[in-house]
Amino acid sequence: MVFWQANMDAKSESKALSSAARSGTWRGAGIIFGGSRSKAELGSWRFYLLRFCWGFSVVAVAFAMAWPWLPRRYESTATVILRPTDPESETDSAQFMRQPLDDGAMQSEIDLIESPALATAVIEKHSLASDPEFRSRWAGLFGFTDTLSDLRRRFLARLSVTRDRRSNTVKFGFRSSDPDKAAALTDTLLKAYVAAQLDRKRKTIENLTTLLTDQVRLLRLKSDASQRVLEEFLSQSGLIDAGAKIALEKELSTLSTEAANAKAKAIDAQAHAKALSEMQKTGKLDGAPEIVASPVIQHLKEKLAAGKSAVLPGDHQQRLQPSISDGIESQIAAEANRIVQSVKTEAAVSMEGEAALESAIKTIRNELIKRQHSELRLAVLRREAESDRKALDNALARLAGQTARANAVVPYVDVIAVPEAPSRPITPNPLLAVLGTLLLGSLAGAAMVWRPLSNWLRTALQHS
Repeated sequence: MVFWQANMDAKSESKALSSAARSGTWRGAGIIFGGSRSKAELGSWRFYLLRFCWGFSVVAVAFAMAWPWLPRRYESTATVILRPTDPESETDSAQFMRQPLDDGAMQSEIDLIESPALATAVIEKHSLASDPEFRSRWAGLFGFTDTLSDLRRRFLARLSVTRDRRSNTVKFGFRSSDPDKAAALTDTLLKAYVAAQLDRKRKTIENLTTLLTDQVRLLRLKSDASQRVLEEFLSQSGLIDAGAKIALEKELSTLSTEAANAKAKAIDAQAHAKALSEMQKTGKLDGAPEIVASPVIQHLKEKLAAGKSAVLPGDHQQRLQPSISDGIESQIAAEANRIVQSVKTEAAVSMEGEAALESAIKTIRNELIKRQHSELRLAVLRREAESDRKALDNALARLAGQTARANAVVPYVDVIAVPEAPSRPITPNPLLAVLGTLLLGSLAGAAMVWRPLSNWLRTALQHS
């Protein structure tokens, strides 16, 4: 009542003012803090001040009445730190699977959080198709259902994902009118993201395990084949008998000694036979040591000498001595010729023996050379078999490591803040609401006193 009474008084006083007084009424603002003022001027000032307060009060009251009915939005966030590598050692065989966390990798993880697959998992878990916050307003009126694409679009519209550019920290959260729902949806999204990381790592490990299993199978076949070739070569080449080489070397040493002796003997026999042949041609064979030492020739010579010295009747001595002498000399010559032939035969036999020994030595040498080549080939086969065996052992070790890793899979993220139900909404912001109310109230009050305010501003600009 006081407000309306003051308003009526101001109106009655304003009617009593002249047009000149009204145009200068707002100048009273310049003397508010000092100077003399008339009653009419004070009444006019009070009137416009009350109009300003009225406009401001209407906005303030409207905001106060609307504040409890404004929709609240709560946001629950989770914070994770992405790790660039696995926890295994740097010598791990799966080191190549690790990726550095550059900008591209970080953006890929953010895209994974916002992926339709994770959104679908959260939608199905919380049955968001029947949630009024996600369901279309027109679905119930016209009898149609929302598609999964529409639900994902509304879901992602309420999802917020941010990244700290100075670290590997990623924050993501969900906005909802229900704080518990926001926390539940964010928690489900976090679990789905971690599960997707684990599933992706398991698939990578399974693929590598399958690859290593095939590699082990092929390497085992190769190792078995190389070992089989090695054993067959040992059997075929005779290298499996380690004592055969020693026996051949001893035999070669013995035959070499015998060959040297046989060669010397053959040379002597050839020289002796040649000397006897020359003596036989020159008629000096009687002086040869073999002829002189021959008992048969000596006996024949004694018999010849005895025959010549025997006393016979004259006629018989003249007839028998030449025939006896010729017979004995023929025997002596035959025996000497036989001795020469025996020496020549002995020389020939010595040469044949030497040739046989040389042939045997050559055969043994060829066998040793063959064994040497076989040993070189054997060394190559052994290196190949050893290389295949080591490759198989390394593959088996890697496969065992993959099996152990598959049983201890950990995600690439560390959760440092789990989602919690927020106690305060993010919208509307009380401070921004108060500031907005003050601004709108001031604008509404200024609109209520727009004419005198514009006159005052025009006068102030003219005086300036």
